[in-house]
Amino acid sequence: MIDLNCLGSPEVEEKDWEDESGERFIFRHRPATVYALGEIENDKLLFQSRKKLNDPGELQIDFCSSETLTEESLPALIEKVLNIHAGAMESDTEESWREGLERLKGVSEERADAVRAFRKHHEHQIEEIKLSVEENLKLGVCCFTKAGLSQTMIAHYGQNSGVILAYKRTELAPDEKCLREVTYSARPFLLNAIDIYSSADPDEAFRRQHQFMAHKAACWAYEKELRLILKKEGPAVHAVNAQALAGACLMPNADASFSRLVKSICQQRGIPLFKIDASDAYKYVAKRVSE
Repeated sequence: MIDLNCLGSPEVEEKDWEDESGERFIFRHRPATVYALGEIENDKLLFQSRKKLNDPGELQIDFCSSETLTEESLPALIEKVLNIHAGAMESDTEESWREGLERLKGVSEERADAVRAFRKHHEHQIEEIKLSVEENLKLGVCCFTKAGLSQTMIAHYGQNSGVILAYKRTELAPDEKCLREVTYSARPFLLNAIDIYSSADPDEAFRRQHQFMAHKAACWAYEKELRLILKKEGPAVHAVNAQALAGACLMPNADASFSRLVKSICQQRGIPLFKIDASDAYKYVAKRVSE
């Protein structure tokens, strides 16, 4: 869970909107809706389920096939399983696995039989693992970015007329384990055979769970995304530290009505307000709005 007891940090300045390091501030691009106004006013974030994220191809698990289990790879896998689950297996199961390991070290015909037997067992295990993985991934996700002034992000997520919100990273997620930088890849997240059978270690299981929740296709890399992960299935609204929101920046096409509402809330809360200067069309700059 997010720890709400964290120390303060300096407010956001004009130059901070251009900083894409993500070390101090991370950002959210919000369209001009009541939900954006509520986020500014109430310090509450909406966490979605993974199935509600915008890329239908992400967060799909590419389970390895039993065909990847060969005479060469199986001995190490079986030894790993036996070491991890020693004493926890049924005695008959453990004995059959140890016999299989010995056959894999024997003559060619015996090795082939052992591979076929283990593959059959592996396919059964994969079906059970799939069900377990789905159950353990009932989490909530709230998306952020390092690229506050990205024109693509502003157009895509804010339709050029909403607001960018800057959050202090350390106050939003003092437990960095809950905040993951997205890994961009040409392939879906892969659980290989040894990963499947090495889930007895809770720290390893937690690490792989969060890796999966922050894995996306390489074509989305321009987003420079980070994800705050909640141990509760979305959609869920969760309150964050009242000091986490460091500033708001109106997008270039924000209309007068929405701008007035944002300005009023920011004044009431003492949140610095900025507006994008788009006079140079190829470079956005955040300028402080006067009181």
